[in-house]
Amino acid sequence: METVSLPDLFQLLSIGRKTGTLTISNDYSHKEIAFKDGKVVHSSSSKEEESLGNLLLKRGTISEADLGKALRVGREKGQRLGSVLVELGLAPEGEIAGWLRRQAEESIYNLFGWEKGEFSFEEGRLPPAGDLIPPLEVMSLIMEGTKRMDELSELQRKLPPPHTILKVKDFFQTEVEKFTLTPLQIQVLPLIDGRRPIGEIIDEAEIGGYLTTKAIYDLLSADLLEKIGGRPSKEGVLGEPAILHLVIDLYQRIFLIIQNQMVRKLGPQAKRLAYNAFTKTKKRHPRLFRGVKLRDDSLPDFTLLEAKALSLPPPIRFHLLLGGMSDLTRENLAQLQDALGKNIRRETIRRVEAEVGPLLEERSSSFRRIGMDEEIKRALE
Repeated sequence: METVSLPDLFQLLSIGRKTGTLTISNDYSHKEIAFKDGKVVHSSSSKEEESLGNLLLKRGTISEADLGKALRVGREKGQRLGSVLVELGLAPEGEIAGWLRRQAEESIYNLFGWEKGEFSFEEGRLPPAGDLIPPLEVMSLIMEGTKRMDELSELQRKLPPPHTILKVKDFFQTEVEKFTLTPLQIQVLPLIDGRRPIGEIIDEAEIGGYLTTKAIYDLLSADLLEKIGGRPSKEGVLGEPAILHLVIDLYQRIFLIIQNQMVRKLGPQAKRLAYNAFTKTKKRHPRLFRGVKLRDDSLPDFTLLEAKALSLPPPIRFHLLLGGMSDLTRENLAQLQDALGKNIRRETIRRVEAEVGPLLEERSSSFRRIGMDEEIKRALE
């Protein structure tokens, strides 16, 4: 998927009127999308949150108790969930096809957030006829998936920083029955407990990043939530969102020192060099920098960058963040050296070391946990 974008891949299969199964996988998920004559007729995912049962739960269509009962009966009889729901009288038969369609759509829309993955297409292979859904137009899927990613980037810009902790306002807690909430908002509200930062809520919610971000934004816009600051440390050990915020802040200081040096020495030309460095780095680290742009001061949009980093899978979050930010540091220093020579580069590095050294020492245990001290040294070599 690094060489062919998802929209291009879908369009190729649609224009060629292909019939078969497209398999797409990364380190965290495996999906199969079946095409018949160039249209999508089935989608399945290894992620439980994208299952039909979870879709019905998050939309408030079925209770957790009824879903548990249906799943248990399905396992005992070897039947699919949709058939069991009809048999138990929990769903009208006429609605099952619509639910399966929405499940397939949501699973495909989530693919548009992937930046890496492997794919293969097995021509002619289709699921059993009973698992197929009414054909979905590929162009409509592409348009909606792309729209959602654009909206997600815009929502992330409007939300407070990911390390911000939110709580439900007192008047809302005591008069909650007077308000009309969507099923998505009802699912997200229990996570807004005055302890979790926004980034952690988005990570933990079962309804996915886009829908969770939208629910939080809508609740904030309705003035039902309030900010109470950042996550406090626990026994002196910082949580991941707090460490990530410190990492972003430290790199922001580094880039500011380099940018100020460029502006002092080069004037307006500094903006072009910063753009060149950012563009080169963005191509090498699309997963981290997609949707992130330079601000008017030629520095990256760090608020959006922090949100992007928190949306990455926890096992690789700091690896991708440190790799991308250190690469951007090296690229900025390379641009500076090409324009002004090695002496200015060394002078700039000394200023950076004087600025960030005490900060690294202050949080040495937290930064060592993620290997930041070594990463900074390599970036400044």
